[in-house]
Amino acid sequence: MKLALAAFDMDGTILEEDSSWVALHRHFGTTRTGKRGLKLYTDGKIDYTEFMRRDIASWPKNLAIDEVDRILSKYRIRKEAPETVNRLKDLGAKVTLVTSGIDILAERVARDLGIESWVANGLETTSSGRLAGTGIGRVDPSRKDIAYLGLLRRLGIRRENTIAVGDTVWAQTTNDIRAYGTEGAGFRGSFPVPAGPSDNAGHPLEAATDGTIWAGTNNGIRVYRRDGSVLQDFTTANSPLASDDVRAIRTDPDRVVASEDVER
Repeated sequence: MKLALAAFDMDGTILEEDSSWVALHRHFGTTRTGKRGLKLYTDGKIDYTEFMRRDIASWPKNLAIDEVDRILSKYRIRKEAPETVNRLKDLGAKVTLVTSGIDILAERVARDLGIESWVANGLETTSSGRLAGTGIGRVDPSRKDIAYLGLLRRLGIRRENTIAVGDTVWAQTTNDIRAYGTEGAGFRGSFPVPAGPSDNAGHPLEAATDGTIWAGTNNGIRVYRRDGSVLQDFTTANSPLASDDVRAIRTDPDRVVASEDVER
């Protein structure tokens, strides 16, 4: 298989900073407000459009987009990123950014690294260049697969000829699954499981190509969105599972395969 495209997350992956939205909150002293909005979003109490609106509303009134651009211009690209991008391009692959960060920063980073395309969220502005109070939602962080697949359709590239690179590591314990940021970004959150892993578990946790996280337990499978919220539970009662004791989960580009503990 020839690699046709490599898609990178921006915040925390290409950049050392973990979030362009958080960078603005730090600058304006509104970090607590941002964290409250983030919890409401990850708990499913508000959608991403409302999450962006609340973030923007917490910043100074009549804020100019040029000022936002100036604040975000202090980014730091990871030292290994330029070589990685260049090697991929030498292999004939297109390189793109798919990020829930802010588009004016994504455009700068893409230009610096010679990246051909990007998809990111925006900030609505007035005719005078002031923030209008709403965001332009293109990449919901819990459903990045929608933006990613849309980009592939526009480029005419098949998903199985691509790779996607992010900055979250998932781990399963007896009580929960946990998300950690790479490169020292630290613990991001824990999310409950319906039961502990099988006593004979071999590979009970898997990230699917659409970004969902699949956790096999001794009481079925729980599927999480990227943000850790529960998407669906599967057991013998509501699915073709032959047993609720799931030992391993594997994915390929088109499907998720579960291995259950079944007498034969």
